[in-house]
Amino acid sequence: MEAITFSALWRQARITLKDNWGKAIGTTLVQWLISSAAQSIPLLGQLANIFLIPLNAGLALYFLMLARTQKPALETIFVPFSSYGRMLWGGIRMGIFIFLQYLLLIIPGIVAAYSYAMASYIMAENPDMSANEAIRESKRLMKGNKWRFFCLQLSFIGWELLAIFFTAGIGLLWVVPYQQAAYAAF
Repeated sequence: MEAITFSALWRQARITLKDNWGKAIGTTLVQWLISSAAQSIPLLGQLANIFLIPLNAGLALYFLMLARTQKPALETIFVPFSSYGRMLWGGIRMGIFIFLQYLLLIIPGIVAAYSYAMASYIMAENPDMSANEAIRESKRLMKGNKWRFFCLQLSFIGWELLAIFFTAGIGLLWVVPYQQAAYAAF
């Protein structure tokens, strides 16, 4: 992966969203509402995270398609449910690997989480690829790029704080799609 500056990623995200802000905000809002509803179920809220693995991958797929100048529909966020077993296995496998790394020390767990950061994008984009192959490909892609991705995520903290404190969270409707578009460009 060639080194692209943060300003280039931010610019690419703005270009991606230029004519798509409304749909991107709507899609992100639908994903958030479904996630919030699933996690608010008493006693089952944490198990709902299993249901959310393909939904989160679907959001990643939506923004990947936008970044490639395709015109995805809202239904795109539900596409990964067609390979639910593979998505579930990949999510569980990554969770186990990350947990085992955290047992060693916190830093190896964080490094492992960043190694697998692109796996959901890869699985959503390549429905024929196994979870193990997607995890290996994510590790390959993130080799030498974990710190850059961490810094990209960190670069949005100011926007998040502004959105939370000055708009009572409403500004996140614009910040989250901007973040997702930048991550897809990454």
